[in-house]
Amino acid sequence: MKVKLVIFDLDGTLANTLTDITKSVNVFLKRYGEYEATEELIRKSIGNGAKKLLERVMKALGVEGILTDDELARYKRIYLDNGTDHVELYPGVRSMLFELQRRGIKMAVATMKPSVVTRATLVRLSIEDFFSTVYSAEEMLRPKPDPWVVKICAKAMETDVSETVMVGDGMTDVRAGKDAGAVSVAILGGYGDREKLLASDADFKIDGAGVLAKVIDEVEK
Repeated sequence: MKVKLVIFDLDGTLANTLTDITKSVNVFLKRYGEYEATEELIRKSIGNGAKKLLERVMKALGVEGILTDDELARYKRIYLDNGTDHVELYPGVRSMLFELQRRGIKMAVATMKPSVVTRATLVRLSIEDFFSTVYSAEEMLRPKPDPWVVKICAKAMETDVSETVMVGDGMTDVRAGKDAGAVSVAILGGYGDREKLLASDADFKIDGAGVLAKVIDEVEK
C-alpha cells in the first residue's frame, strides 16, 4: 500500500496548545466568579470543540450559568487574543512534515478548533504551507468521530481513503479513521486518555507524531 494522504488533528497531535487554552478559559471564567481551571482539568476536558470544553470545565468547577451562543462567541474572541502566545510544535513534528512533503504525501488538518484560531496557530508555527486542506470547527459538518471529514478530505485531494492515514490524540480521531476505512494512528502523548487509546483498535499507537514517517514505512511494506 502506498500512503498518499495524511490527515492530522492539531491540538495534542501536532502542537502543544494547553497553556494558551488554559489561559483563555480562565479569562472567560472571570465573569462567573473566582474560578480557575488547572492545565490538568483542561487536558481532561479537551475534545469535540470549544463548547464541550467549556461545558465540561464549568461542570467540574461548579460554575453556575448557561453557556449561550453569545458566551461561546465571547470565549472565541478571548481565545483569538490569547490562543497562540505559547503554542509550540511537539518534538520532531517539523522535520516529519518536511519528510512527508519530500515523499510527495499530501497533508490536511481536521480539528474542532475555531477556524480563525486554527489558521492563526498554523501561521504562528510556520507550518501552514504544508497543508492543502484545513477543516476546522465551522467547516466540520459532521464532527469526529463521524468519518465524514476523513472521506471529504480524501475526495478533495483525489485520494482513496484506503491510501489515507488519520493521526490524532483522541478516541474521536481513532474512530473517524477506522470507520472511514483509513489507517488510524493514535498519539499517546497528547491530551487524550492514554489507557483508552492503548486499548483501542487503532492500527498504530505512538508517543508522538514526530516518528510518523517510520509508521508510514511500516504501512507501505
